[in-house]
Amino acid sequence: MFLSSNDQNKKLKLSARPKNKKSDTKRKDVRDKGEREKEKDQQEMTMQLPSDRHNAKTKKKKSKIHHAQQAESTLPPLTQQKSEQGINVLGQSTSMTKLSKKPSSNFLSAKDKQELSEVKKKHSSLETLPPTAPTPKLEKKEEKWAGEEAALLFIDKIDSLVARTEFQEINTILCDTEKCLIWKKNKIKNQSEKFPCYDHNIVKNPNSPDDYINATSLQVPNVSRNILLGQIPRKDVGGSVEEFWKTIFQENIMLMHILVGSDEVADFFPQLANAYEHYGSMFVNNRKTEKTDAESVKFLMEVLPTGFSNSNMINIVMHLNWNPQNVPPKFSKTLKSAIDVLNFVQSSPPDEKCIIISKHGVGRAGFFISLCSAVNSLNNKIEPKLVNIVKTVREQRPYAVESFKQYTSLYLCLVYYIKKKLNDPKLNQKTGEINEAFKCLLEGAGTSMMPPVQP
Repeated sequence: MFLSSNDQNKKLKLSARPKNKKSDTKRKDVRDKGEREKEKDQQEMTMQLPSDRHNAKTKKKKSKIHHAQQAESTLPPLTQQKSEQGINVLGQSTSMTKLSKKPSSNFLSAKDKQELSEVKKKHSSLETLPPTAPTPKLEKKEEKWAGEEAALLFIDKIDSLVARTEFQEINTILCDTEKCLIWKKNKIKNQSEKFPCYDHNIVKNPNSPDDYINATSLQVPNVSRNILLGQIPRKDVGGSVEEFWKTIFQENIMLMHILVGSDEVADFFPQLANAYEHYGSMFVNNRKTEKTDAESVKFLMEVLPTGFSNSNMINIVMHLNWNPQNVPPKFSKTLKSAIDVLNFVQSSPPDEKCIIISKHGVGRAGFFISLCSAVNSLNNKIEPKLVNIVKTVREQRPYAVESFKQYTSLYLCLVYYIKKKLNDPKLNQKTGEINEAFKCLLEGAGTSMMPPVQP
C-alpha cells in the first residue's frame, strides 16, 4: 500500500515508541535517575501526535488555572489585593489573577516565586504592626479676654454707698444757661425747657445757619471719635423735622439709635417698609423694616435733599419700652447695641458719624453713651471709672445720666457684662452681693436725684 511522506513519518514515530517502561531501564547506566525521567518525558512528547501534544498542553494549562483558583480562597486580603494590582503568577493577564498562599513549584517560575515571597513578607510585617491609636481631636483653646484683669479690679472696688456719694458729686456740675444762647433762641423747637445744650458743641448746619437741631457732638472718654447726642424733633412745630433731616444728611450720619418708652412716639420718619415722606426739601424713604424682637426694631432709611443725586442710607435701631429716667428692659440687648456702636466707630470711614437720640437727649442717651465708654475701656485693658466718665459726658451735655437709678445701673450693667465675658462661677457670689446692695440702696433713694437748672 502506498503511503504518503507524512504517514510514513507518523509510522516511524509510532514504531519508535518503547514497548514498556522496563525497556527504558536497560539503557545506559551512566545516566542518573533524574536524567532518565527527563528523557522519558521528552520521548513521550516526541512520540505524541500534534493533536495529542496540543491537548496535553491545554490540559496542563487548565490544571494550573485550577490550582490557582483553589489557592484564591486561602489568600489573605493584602495578598489578593497585591495580585490584582499586577503580579502575574501564570504568565497571563494580571488584572484579576490571584496568588496562591502556597503555590506549587511545578508551575511558578523563579521570578514569580520571588515576587510572591516579597508580598508575603510585606503582608506579615503589616499584620505585626501595633494598632494605631485614634488621633485625638484638638480642642480650640479659648483666648483670654484682654480686659480680664481690669474687670476684676473694677468688681473688687464696687461699693453701693460709694456710688451714692459719686452721684451726689456729679450733681454738683451745674449748667450756665448764658452759654446756651442758641438753645434759648429756639425754645419752641425743644422738647423741654429743663435740658439746655451749649453753644460751643451744638450741631450746626453750615449751609443753613438758621436751622436748629437739639444735638451735641461729644468727645466720649476712651472712644476715638465723637458721638452725637440729640433729642427727638417736634413734629408739631413747622420745619423742625425738615431741619433735623437736613442736619443728619449734612453731618453724614450713617447710624442712629433711638431710645423710646412705651408711651412715647418717634414719628419723624416713615416706619412702614416702602413708605416715604417729604419733609419740606427732604425726601425720606423707608427701604426696609425689621422687627428683631420685642425690644427693638431696625430700619434702613434713604435720605435725599431736593437737588441732590446721591442719597445717604442710614441704619436706624429703635429701642422700645425704655421709659424716661429709667434703665433698659434687658442689659444684654443694650450691651450688644453699645458694642455695635463701638464697632461702627472703629471700622467706618472717618467722615461717617453716629447719633444717640431720646426724647430729651440726656438721661437715657447719656446712659447709653457712658456705657459705650466703659465697655471700650474694659476691652482696652483700662479699669473704668464711672464717676469720671459721667462727669465728662455731663460737662458737655448738661444733665446727662439724669437719675440715680441710671447711674447705679451702669455699675450693674458692667457687672453683667464682666460675668458673661469671664464665665467664672466664682464670681456668682460676689455679683449677687453687688446686685442686692444696689437694690436696697435704690429702694430708699428714689429714681431721680437731678439738681435744678441754674438760671
